[in-house]
Amino acid sequence: MSYVAQRAVLDTRTRVRDLTGLAPSLVTTAVLSGLAVLVALRWWQRGAALPASWILPPVETLFLLPGAPVVGLLALRLMIGGRTRSVASQHLMTMAARWSAVWAAVSAGWLVLTVTGLYGVGLTGLLAADNLVAVVGSSDAAVAQVTVVWVALLVALFGGRLGSWREAVGLLALTTASLLGAVPVLSTAGGGHGHDAAIGQPLVLVLAAFELVALTVWLGALAAVPHLRTPAYQLRHHLTRFGDLVSAAALVVGSSAVVAGMFVPDRPTPVVLAVGQLAAVGLVATVGYRHRRRTVEVVTTGRGLLLAGLVVGEVIVMGAVVMVGFVLPVGG
Repeated sequence: MSYVAQRAVLDTRTRVRDLTGLAPSLVTTAVLSGLAVLVALRWWQRGAALPASWILPPVETLFLLPGAPVVGLLALRLMIGGRTRSVASQHLMTMAARWSAVWAAVSAGWLVLTVTGLYGVGLTGLLAADNLVAVVGSSDAAVAQVTVVWVALLVALFGGRLGSWREAVGLLALTTASLLGAVPVLSTAGGGHGHDAAIGQPLVLVLAAFELVALTVWLGALAAVPHLRTPAYQLRHHLTRFGDLVSAAALVVGSSAVVAGMFVPDRPTPVVLAVGQLAAVGLVATVGYRHRRRTVEVVTTGRGLLLAGLVVGEVIVMGAVVMVGFVLPVGG
């Protein structure tokens, strides 16, 4: 056999081996992404009939808070790991699985409280309740909590093993969709009427979804950054990637809140005020970006001091962005 023929056979074998090794990752990613789409569609169908307005999540959704670090860890893994596996990226996936176990436990406890409230009995009375599945299925809150529980369990059981960037993307899509689906969609007081309301309401829902996801990524990234297990020579690069992630989240949170305020059916924000708010969001995001860049520059002064200054400054920037993007449109 000639040299050219031998090379062709070897190249073909290499391609087949690569595709065979890639197939499980592609299948897993497709399944996770499909589940995320189904969860997101349920959220959309549930809110499409209401003249929705974006408000801060009520107390009943506090069980979602442990999910923020999970989202942040997955997003940070994608930012610092890219398409390659490393010790740092694998550690982030392992920590995401551990946080998911906490999230599943909290959500399961919250689900039990919700179901006991539906029946109006205590925990012992719930054990003897009839038609438990039918009652849970008739409650949007209970169904959303069940979804969160199984998604959290999925990440807790398999997150540490699904280390490829494709699988991380699928897990990130699924966790953000489950968080989004568990937040109740509330109608505005007074509602909108006519063609303007019909146009504005779907846009408000979409912008609300972007804002909630971006805010969750931002909060989660702050909780995730102490979990970075990276060599000192890579710390600057990883924190720079972290800064890129939260900078994008800050812009999405502020701008989506301002634009959504312009389309709220009952009290839309005037255009002039909205332009001023967008400029303020850009200014605050720029301040936050410079804060992160200067923090990275002092990386050699000590890791603990660096992370403490980074988190404190980021919380201040987050409060400013939320105030400009959310509080001011309400009063507009």
